[in-house]
Amino acid sequence: MVNHDAEQLLEALWKTERSDDFKPILQGIREVLMLHGIEADRVQIPVIQPLGFRDPKYWGVILTWRKHEGAVDEEWVEHEVALSRGLPNLEGDSTGSASPRRLPRSPYWTVSEQKSGYFRTHLETADHGYPILDRLQKEGLKDYCCLGLQIPGTDLPALVSIASEASFPDDLYDRIESLRAILSLCLYGAYRGSQARQIARTYIGARTGPRVLEGANSRGSAQTLEAGIMFCDLRGFTALSEQIGTRILPLMNTVFDAVGDEVEKQGGEILKFIGDAMLIVFGLDGRSTTAVSQAMVATVQASLERVEALSRHLAEPVAVGFGCHVGQMIHANIGAQSLNDRGWASCR
Repeated sequence: MVNHDAEQLLEALWKTERSDDFKPILQGIREVLMLHGIEADRVQIPVIQPLGFRDPKYWGVILTWRKHEGAVDEEWVEHEVALSRGLPNLEGDSTGSASPRRLPRSPYWTVSEQKSGYFRTHLETADHGYPILDRLQKEGLKDYCCLGLQIPGTDLPALVSIASEASFPDDLYDRIESLRAILSLCLYGAYRGSQARQIARTYIGARTGPRVLEGANSRGSAQTLEAGIMFCDLRGFTALSEQIGTRILPLMNTVFDAVGDEVEKQGGEILKFIGDAMLIVFGLDGRSTTAVSQAMVATVQASLERVEALSRHLAEPVAVGFGCHVGQMIHANIGAQSLNDRGWASCR
């Protein structure tokens, strides 16, 4: 049976890796539960920090499979909504107690913050006080169980809940307990894979990052290709930073957002930020060098207009300058033995 469990969950992990989507994980867990005689009409996983970081807007995503629908529903939950529902805290509250804003209004809170690890109730008879369970009872569900899992190397709560229109087996706890380790490892693989992909996209680039994860990271490796290179920097940055100090940081981010938006519209990719400057590449991607040149000109024109408009509303005036080149480039992995970087150089 263990081999079948592993096969189902490995297949789910492969699908998650290829699609960058947690839905196959939920489907894989559901299939493993069925192999152990646990028939659920509803399976739910709250995926907290699904991209490996604390998102400024979203607490996470809740994935729910319902037998009658036969599909996985995806609900992105904002932090304030998570607070109102009493969902697990991400702020490291070591006391495990509910604050005035975070009441224990969800079984997820009970399992994760009170460290109980397991919660089961018969919806028809229990006086549980959880609004979500009242809703499930009205939907015709009779038995509910929530299981807490441990993801190695992280404090993130990992949870799975199941509900059924009939009663679960009397030995449900023993059956689920036998699966706790393998389900935890499955979620660990999904979380870490998602985190690695997000870090690569965020700090290396949306196109270059995935290639590095696939193994294109050998020091000294290089390729020669046709591309466009663009350099953008803030004018008068040194004098302005000396004048306003750290207040220049949000100003820089505002300008980078504006220019970065125009870069993406024209098919470019930000390679890195160098102080007040941005290094940007425009790959051909099937386009001619003329088309790439036109895309770069359009980026410069639109960026200058946006930054000029921004400058009229900012506390400090700001301007940007650009340098562009289209031709043959060397794209290489360079650096010291302990730290490498992706470098570009013009060779024609």
